[in-house]
Amino acid sequence: MTPADLQKKLTEIMETAGRNHYYIKKEDVEKEFGEFDLDEAQMKLVYEFLMAKRIVVGGFSKESDSSEIRPEWTKEEEDFLIRYREDLMSMPLLEKDTEEFRNAFECAARGDEGARNRLSEAFLQDVVDQAVRSYTGAVLLPDMIQEGNLRLVLALDVFDYGQEDAEKKLPEVIMEEIRSGIHSLEEEQKDVHARDERLVDKVVDLKDSIE
Repeated sequence: MTPADLQKKLTEIMETAGRNHYYIKKEDVEKEFGEFDLDEAQMKLVYEFLMAKRIVVGGFSKESDSSEIRPEWTKEEEDFLIRYREDLMSMPLLEKDTEEFRNAFECAARGDEGARNRLSEAFLQDVVDQAVRSYTGAVLLPDMIQEGNLRLVLALDVFDYGQEDAEKKLPEVIMEEIRSGIHSLEEEQKDVHARDERLVDKVVDLKDSIE
């Protein structure tokens, strides 16, 4: 095994996980690396590398290392993400660029609320992917996904279905609203943290002045 071989295999696995919404099972990684005869410690490094690339490795978890610059999910967030992804993957969700999607879009354009709800299914995985990419640790991952889903529903409600090339424009408009919502939530939470820190500083200063 050469470093080039290892890098090639890691790239292939990341591409595979990317096509599966940044999720791959631990046993699938083990199969991919079977020819390399890696020991347990080496495989652990592989899993941790993938997690550092924001890929969920189902069946593997590690304690967060506070010395790492890039924030990692808590164990609770990781467990939630794995369950949530598996739930979505088990559901017969509407897929974009299909005849069923086009039919749902046409019904939604006529004001059919049920059709708009059906359309939202096609973007649920996108919400998760965006939350994963945007994660900084300022907001819990489940809260980010919840906000993204809320913005998804709102965007479908206010979208101009009568505009030219509306169906082609829909995904871009939806994703922009999802990104905006998640970003706004993070900024709001950062402001709250900053205010809390300033309040603590003032209390400490007051305590010092009294003493």
